[in-house]
This record gives sequence, C-alpha cells and structure tokens, in this order.
Amino acid sequence: MSVVVIGLEHNQAPLPLLEAAAVADADLHKLLSTLSHRRNLQETVVLSTCLRTEIYAVVDRFHDAVAEIYEVLSDHSGLSSDELMAHAVIRFDDDVTAHLFSVTAGLESAVTGETEVVGQVRRAFERAFYKCWPTQLEAESNELQFDVRGKNVLLVDDCIATGTSVRFVHSQLLAGGARTVTVGAICLSDDSPLRPGEPGFPAVYINRLSQFYPWSANHPDHEQYLRWLAAHDLKQWE
Repeated sequence: MSVVVIGLEHNQAPLPLLEAAAVADADLHKLLSTLSHRRNLQETVVLSTCLRTEIYAVVDRFHDAVAEIYEVLSDHSGLSSDELMAHAVIRFDDDVTAHLFSVTAGLESAVTGETEVVGQVRRAFERAFYKCWPTQLEAESNELQFDVRGKNVLLVDDCIATGTSVRFVHSQLLAGGARTVTVGAICLSDDSPLRPGEPGFPAVYINRLSQFYPWSANHPDHEQYLRWLAAHDLKQWE
C-alpha cells in the first residue's frame, strides 16, 4: 500500500487545462464518490484551487491506481488521459508528505507564502473525511418512499455530528422534487465541520454540546437524568 498524489499545477500546466480540471464544490461529492468506487483507491482527498488540482490517494497497486485516477480526471475534465499526463506531476510516499507541507506553507503558490491555501487544504480534508456520501447509504437509499414534489419539507435530526447523513437526505429530497428543505436539530455538535450556508446546516438547533444526550454516561446531566427516570418509575431502554 502506498500514498500517491497526481497534481496539475500552475507552474506545469497551461491555464485552459487547469480550468478544465478544476473541481467545483457542486461536483466534489460526485468526484469523491466516483474515486471511492475504483478498485485500487482506498482513500482519496481532492484539493482544487484556481491554480491547482491534486488528487491524494492511498492505493493498493500503484500503476493501476494511477491509471484509475487519470481515467476519473479525464471523465471529469473532458480531456484525454494523454493530455493530462503531459502536464501532471506524480509523487508518492515520502514525497507526498513533503509536497503537502510545501503546498500548505504557501511555498508552491503563485504568491509565495500566502496563507489562504491553509484553509483550502483543511477544507479539502474535511470534505473528504466527513462529507463524502457513504457507499452503502448511497446504494441503499437511492429512492424516496414518499412523494415530496412541490412540497416544503422540514428535515429534523436529533443530533448532527459530521453532517454526512443529513446532507445525503437533504440532497435526495431536493432531487425528489421538494420545493425547499429546511433542517432542524436538537443538537449541532460543537465540533461539526458543517458551516452556515452549507447544505445540511440546521436553520434551528437547541444546543452545541459535544456530549449529545443526557443518557450518555459522559453527559454533565447524566446523574440528574437517572434520578428523573427513577422518580417516574421508568427504565432506560437498552
């Protein structure tokens, strides 16, 4: 198993090619999902800015994995694999780590030392780690069991942590013809990667505790919750 990055960078590739290969936010989930279905790609992160598009991957078989990445990039950009290969840079293992640190430090930017790239790298990781639709969920939940066409839908979750499931359902409701989808939650975890304005971010939530529920042993009100149960002759369902 190896780590590899295939990159199209401003100092290696012409601007029209960079523009064709750039990955818009609206296309990111589809691209990550496509990559996750490739046989030799175990984990992937896509970093795409105005002057670079890079795909980082943990791979099983190096050469087969590289071919799969080029194939996905080719389908996305409309360019042939040969066109991409002529301008791409491939790095693997220790060189990937060194390159990523260099990119994050702004040493590979058009303006050396700029800091915006730090946030771009962080968001690329968050989106790959937290927000790529799970393969099983995507496969098993591709049809709605009720008609939402033309309706204003209120989507309520007890607690939103990563936001993966609520984002998926949100997108499925819109794809099913819902006029609007408004999200509400009891708890929005205080370490959730969701940001205001992003799909799945709740319009209304009650609190932002990390310990989501009073029946969690590490919740600060757990003992009070147990006393309330006992006072009402109730027992927690296991």
